Amino acid sequence: MLGRRLLGSVAAIVPLLGILWLDDHYNGGRPGLCLIPLALLVAIAASGELVHLLRHGSVSIPLFPVMIGATGVTIASSAPLLWKEYPVDCPIGGWGWTLFGLAAAFSGLFIVEMRRFQKPGEASVRVALSMMTVLYATLPLAFLLQMRLQQPTRWGLLMIVSVMFVVKVADAGAYFTGKSIGHHKMAPVLSPKKTWEGAAGAVAAAVAAAWVYLRWLAPWIMGADVPAGSTWAIVGYGATLALAGMVGDLSESLLKRDMETKDSAAWLPGLGGALDVLDSMQLATPVAFLWWVSGWLPG
Repeated sequence: MLGRRLLGSVAAIVPLLGILWLDDHYNGGRPGLCLIPLALLVAIAASGELVHLLRHGSVSIPLFPVMIGATGVTIASSAPLLWKEYPVDCPIGGWGWTLFGLAAAFSGLFIVEMRRFQKPGEASVRVALSMMTVLYATLPLAFLLQMRLQQPTRWGLLMIVSVMFVVKVADAGAYFTGKSIGHHKMAPVLSPKKTWEGAAGAVAAAVAAAWVYLRWLAPWIMGADVPAGSTWAIVGYGATLALAGMVGDLSESLLKRDMETKDSAAWLPGLGGALDVLDSMQLATPVAFLWWVSGWLPG
């Protein structure tokens, strides 16, 4: 199992690092441009996986309208990255594009249900589940793209990597700590393998990862002595990302348990699919975004 996890992690990390490198060196003067295809791929894959997962329930939601909605929201979220320098006086701020995309997706899903309506009892549930799927698949990506927009230099990429690095190290910390000394179940019905000891290990690992990343890795990658933020900010960043990641992970567990199925996909060995990559990022991305835009961390 561990070997498959490592294989899946390498299969995901190597292409990601390549895309980040391309966006740093060959973005055509538009930082974030190379991230758009990856964001679209993840949004399409995650929305499709969640539709198939939810179809295990009593209500079947439409696949292609949901995938089109997720694609549209991601394109809208990416729109500000198409400018070489997004105009500060533009009446539509960076988040305005995402909101317009969500509004369009919401309206489109209603129209789909209007056309297919035959009998009462399911249309409202389908709209709600369809929109939840769009939100689940796109909001983490929107926050990551906004981080790139906030800081068009290499530091913007380091902000994005920091979220992924800290959250995934927290996942590893929870896994190894829970496997070695975990005894007290955190959510025995929802996720029987998760323990409070594993949660403590996740927080400790995340704080250590944030410290290493912001104190040493980021300055080394930047090639300059950059401010790393105060000690309390680094500790808070790591701890809150770990906690948010655990809530996100349990959120996907809730969906799987409710649908009485174990996996959403299996195309990444040992990891699952796009949903399993995004689960711990669901709440971690908005938390990280708040840390960066607050000024408590450099950037």
